[in-house]
Amino acid sequence: MSIRTVRRRPTHAGLTLVELLIATTLTLMLVAAVTQAFQVVGTSIAVNRATVEMVGELRSVGVRLQNDLEGLTVAARPWPEAASGQGYIEYEEGWAHDGWLFPGNLGGTPTPGVTHYGDADDVLMFTSRTRDAPFVGVYQVRTGPLAGTLAALGSTLVEVVWWATLTDVDRDGSPNPNTLENETYVLLRRALLIRPDLNTLVEPAFDRRYFAVFPPPSSSLTWYTRTSQTHLRELRGLIKSFVAQNDLSVRLERQNNPGSPNQVRIYVVCNSLDDLTKPENRFAHSPIIRVAASSTTTPPTLEYVPQAFPFRIDHDDARDSVTRLPSTRLAFSTPAADEPGMIKSGDQQGEDVLLDRVLAFDVRAYDPLAFVGAHPGRDGVWGSPGDDDSSGTADDIGEAGWPRTDDELVTPGDPGFSALPTDASLISLSSTGRAVLPVSRGAYVDLAYTLKWIRDDTGDHSYNLRDGLAGTSYPNPLAPPGTSPADVPAGFPPAYYSHFSGMPQSPAAGFGTGLPRYDTWTFHYERDGLNQDRDAFVNSAGTLVPLIDEGTDGFDLTSWVNSTGNTQTANPSRGVDDVGERETAPPYPVPLRGLQVKIRLFDPATRQIRQITVVSDFTPR
Repeated sequence: MSIRTVRRRPTHAGLTLVELLIATTLTLMLVAAVTQAFQVVGTSIAVNRATVEMVGELRSVGVRLQNDLEGLTVAARPWPEAASGQGYIEYEEGWAHDGWLFPGNLGGTPTPGVTHYGDADDVLMFTSRTRDAPFVGVYQVRTGPLAGTLAALGSTLVEVVWWATLTDVDRDGSPNPNTLENETYVLLRRALLIRPDLNTLVEPAFDRRYFAVFPPPSSSLTWYTRTSQTHLRELRGLIKSFVAQNDLSVRLERQNNPGSPNQVRIYVVCNSLDDLTKPENRFAHSPIIRVAASSTTTPPTLEYVPQAFPFRIDHDDARDSVTRLPSTRLAFSTPAADEPGMIKSGDQQGEDVLLDRVLAFDVRAYDPLAFVGAHPGRDGVWGSPGDDDSSGTADDIGEAGWPRTDDELVTPGDPGFSALPTDASLISLSSTGRAVLPVSRGAYVDLAYTLKWIRDDTGDHSYNLRDGLAGTSYPNPLAPPGTSPADVPAGFPPAYYSHFSGMPQSPAAGFGTGLPRYDTWTFHYERDGLNQDRDAFVNSAGTLVPLIDEGTDGFDLTSWVNSTGNTQTANPSRGVDDVGERETAPPYPVPLRGLQVKIRLFDPATRQIRQITVVSDFTPR
């Protein structure tokens, strides 16, 4: 027998180079896939977390604003009596609006294509009453063993102010879309407790009860000289310090020295609801000291500011004042943005901040006569393509808004309103010959919305396209019923289309200048013994005699000479002490039926934008 020996080939315990390369490649692909998956999951988590946080922040702020508005103490209509104890509501409309990047001045050129920034220069002020726990703030004790210390204080009544201010990094006066992460707005709320019972100090010589006085008792001065820079700087510093440390609704009453008219003393008096019906007693309406416009020195030259009717909200555009509201022209985060009277200083500086990274704080009033138009939508035809209503004509006006079409209703301020189509069968509503379909009326609008402009592909057009409509084609809603065009007050624009379409009335108060505002106003000025409209009548001797409170004097005024020297005549059919005889008038003498407030928030990490809309209805029930 023969034996065969089988020789086995040697085996290798390992991988070849090719196998190693394949394994490494597969491992790297797996790691890349896992990394990508983690990145997607991480991004999703970050986005979702940011969304939850933004929605939570907006909801919290929205609830606070809604609660403030639900506690409104005044019936939202003009002419409350000062003694009625109702308080006020005031809303000031800035010139910015959605779709127009505000360039920092009233006459600048709109920047098309910038849509994330919105209307953020509005101011909302009113008195509110809490239904639950009282509002809480701090104040500086003035008397007793704790004098000079801060103590907590509560009140069921509050004067509340909502506004936004720009973090202006490049200090050019307007938001810059190229630095969106840095240049956003800060939303603030100042709540000032209404506590007239704190007026415990008495000045017998002037029959006045007050909370504090400047110069203070500890000062070597008794009066401030109006022309003394040293005195003005001391007074300015004291007022700034007081407003920063006290959450109180106060007014600053001036007392001239009977023996020296150039000297003044300032009494700090806590307001009541009665007091706050008068604009001059409200926060940021009566500046006392400001930087002189011609000042080029350091420290700047200050000047004393007399009280001036009609007591508008005091802004800080070019000159400083001690009870001003901040404009959007100053940065919130820089020392130059010293906001005395609105933003607290020192340890309490951040207490008024509700939100940062804000892109819009847009307040709008409900106008029952505001125009609502129909837009044909993306397909460019009324209804759906074809003869929807079997009228024999395809896509005619009668098919506008037909069910299940892309036709849309748009109101002033909506995208597409300035580009509504022209149709010969419609009434032309603009000076450019364009026309829109009048579907209905009633919308939330900016005050003086006809004066706002927006740019579209066809050129510059009015915010609401009603600038060319003849005044006689639509009745003036603010004129008394049955009156002729001659009875329309001279301050009205020639074509007034709805309650808030144009600028306010402009009697001697000068409402036609500055920013438009809604104000419940007060009847106090018709009985205060002052001649606000600076008019007069000619007596039998041919002498001009000032007319004082002619709207409540019991006489039927027939003719008078106004502040510009022109003779005016009244309509005798209106009777004694009619509306036309009154010295003043609210900016918009119509009820405010509702407010809409939009707050837009930006998250720079995830580039998300979220918005909340708060609506409050003031319609009487």
